[in-house]
Amino acid sequence: MGIQNKGDREKFSQLRQSLLHLADEIRGLVEPFFSDRPVIKGTVYELKRRCGKPGCKCSRGELHGRKVVSASEGGKTRLRVIPHGFLVEVQAKVRRYQELRQVRARLGEIYRKMVRVMDEMEAMRREEVPSPDKDRNGPGDLRAK
Repeated sequence: MGIQNKGDREKFSQLRQSLLHLADEIRGLVEPFFSDRPVIKGTVYELKRRCGKPGCKCSRGELHGRKVVSASEGGKTRLRVIPHGFLVEVQAKVRRYQELRQVRARLGEIYRKMVRVMDEMEAMRREEVPSPDKDRNGPGDLRAK
């Protein structure tokens, strides 16, 4: 028979709209996953250090710098030196990876919200099986009239 209370019908309508809005947001978010462009896991930063040679500029405070990618592999952080001439390419691949991870996290949030909304909608629609001592052929009687 459906939801009878006007307030409940309005609430159910709002939940439906919320579910549709979340589904629309998912459609917009999954696009980056269809790309086959390569990604690199990690973060790019400059590593500065002293070489230890006496008289070198680094002994006066001008440290040597190298661009590296830092990433966790097997539970340990690994640093990979970025070869000269590849910095822009590596940065773009790392940026794509980070964007994918952000989108993935947002999708997880949306799915959790969707499940909460669907659970609430289900609870509003749920009925109990009538007990045998209720009025036969009355409201809620499941037998044919």
